[in-house]
Amino acid sequence: MEQEAEQEAETSGTSANVWYWTAATQRHPLSQRFHDLLEEIGDLHDQKQRDYGVPEDPFANVRASCGFAIRPWVGAMVRANDKMKRLQKLAVTGELANESAADSFKDLAVYALIGLVLYEEDDRGKTK
Repeated sequence: MEQEAEQEAETSGTSANVWYWTAATQRHPLSQRFHDLLEEIGDLHDQKQRDYGVPEDPFANVRASCGFAIRPWVGAMVRANDKMKRLQKLAVTGELANESAADSFKDLAVYALIGLVLYEEDDRGKTK
């Protein structure tokens, strides 16, 4: 497929670095970056689970919110909100201390997905 794009670029007189996206080609570079980040945050979750989770429950740290009468998925969203506040501060002040914007975005995505998993679990429990 890359050869086809390069050949098309050569025949059209443009650089081979130009992206020609069609449904028959591979992902658009920005979409590919999105999928790469999904894999990266999956790896991030696995790494952090080793520090915060326990073998029988990768979300044990988030479930600790139950001790404060807060459902686990809500606890995940509280943690996600902390990351959102960091990004809001960056938007307003243009600076962050202690953690990069990229780390905050990734953590926000991880907490959102953990929240969804715990929400689904909670929702299934209600139907029984």
